[in-house]
Amino acid sequence: MVVNLDNVSVHYIVGDYRDIGFKDYVIQRIKGQYKAKAFWAVDSISIELEKGDFLGIVGNNGAGKSTLLKAIAGIMLPTRGSVQVDGTIGALLELGTGFDGDMTVRENTFLRGALMGYTREFMHETYPDIIAFAELEDFQDRSFRQLSSGMRSRLAFSIACLVRPDVLILDEVLSVGDGSFRLKS
Repeated sequence: MVVNLDNVSVHYIVGDYRDIGFKDYVIQRIKGQYKAKAFWAVDSISIELEKGDFLGIVGNNGAGKSTLLKAIAGIMLPTRGSVQVDGTIGALLELGTGFDGDMTVRENTFLRGALMGYTREFMHETYPDIIAFAELEDFQDRSFRQLSSGMRSRLAFSIACLVRPDVLILDEVLSVGDGSFRLKS
């Protein structure tokens, strides 16, 4: 089994002094009137995925889809339950995360590869394919901040896919890409 979620739950507490102001927070605490709200973003999810399996998670905004993916990716620890992933994870959860706007497309590609644990040699071999798939050959030496959101998405997706992770997690990252890139992806 490549991914195993056993009774995974994620609990959030919302409503602290930043929402009402520090002064009101202190007064409410002294009077015993302060109540923080809590909710379960993910509640008791168990999933087993084998090599080659695909899983789509569908639900309304705020249903906990992204929270569950962050738990699988190891970005967030579940409040209850356990997550086991055998192998490397490529996760595209938020567009532009992990990129430096002042660095070039080329520099960001190598940085992302290094952050994913790949060697410079591997990235040198893979880089031409990443840039070609992302259709960014003419933009390699431009600053990342000069790219459109679609270009950023294509680069992130290309890096994540072409370095061949064992588990690939995508959270709406292709929603900004054009139709032809979505079809190619």
